[in-house]
Amino acid sequence: MTIILENISVKIGGTSILSGVSGRLERGRVTALIGPNGAGKTTLLRALLGLQPLNDGAIHIDGVSASTLSTNDRARRLGYLAQSGAPHWNISARELVGLGRLPWHGTAQDAAVTDALTATDTLQFADRLINTLSGGERARVMLARVLAGGSEWIFADEPLANLDPRHQRDVMLRLKSAAHDEGKGVIVVVHELSAAAEIADDVLILKNGCVIGTTFDAPTLEAAFDMSFDLIAHGNGIAVLPRAI
Repeated sequence: MTIILENISVKIGGTSILSGVSGRLERGRVTALIGPNGAGKTTLLRALLGLQPLNDGAIHIDGVSASTLSTNDRARRLGYLAQSGAPHWNISARELVGLGRLPWHGTAQDAAVTDALTATDTLQFADRLINTLSGGERARVMLARVLAGGSEWIFADEPLANLDPRHQRDVMLRLKSAAHDEGKGVIVVVHELSAAAEIADDVLILKNGCVIGTTFDAPTLEAAFDMSFDLIAHGNGIAVLPRAI
């Protein structure tokens, strides 16, 4: 099952943000969106979710035109962890995670919420109010809300921000498990390039609103970020180090 992007373009306020973006995103795999600030990564996520209208092109989700999906069907299929998404109400962590079940009208809510809290190491403060949690703790609760929704696709915009190294590792493992063990499609914006190399099965590398590569290698990274990198094999992954000036 796939998401197909066909030559999509987005303008906001007359400014071109995405131009001629095409690609194929696969269920059962993690796709990392990487590129410099302003490359269009968040806009691409929002376009995939139907939150940002297209000026040109088309998106097909699992063989269905995204434009034909109802709001409820879209919410069931697509889970979204927004960048620095802050809750609007000072409710408990458990109640916030429970909001992820709204598209399912509460079906299997208790079990799904507990499983999601456990998976994100947040069960121990499930009954605390959101405003009593640290930024990193809130970020993990927001991820739990997405997991509780049971969507077929997970879109995560900088899910490692505000997390300490241990919880960065845990979130990466959880997202990889969602793809590899549960068959979900995971699309994640990652700024930490070593983390992107570790988590991703596929990459879309953007610059100035265009996809400039789908291969995680030094020449493509250097073209995207206008600087040099050393890619060093480290354990089972790759360490990406900016080259000293």
